[in-house]
Amino acid sequence: MPVNQPYNTAPWNYAGAEINTFASPNIVDWVLVELRDVTSAANATTGTRIARQAALLKSDGSIVGTDGSSFLQFHGTLLNQLFVVI
Repeated sequence: MPVNQPYNTAPWNYAGAEINTFASPNIVDWVLVELRDVTSAANATTGTRIARQAALLKSDGSIVGTDGSSFLQFHGTLLNQLFVVI
């Protein structure tokens, strides 16, 4: 598993600087989490994205921050409904 987040190339083109700082066999992969603010799921396109970040996937299916345990934190203003895309 790479130490740096792997989403900095096409098709994601995500420029985040996340680094896996938690060495554990329970961490199995990277995920890219996006928040989209829109009125319906059918309209939740990349153009409605309000935030995104790379995170770690644990073997139990949970998603955590790069320290291996913290919850993800996003900042932004929500105007409609929130849709999470992983």
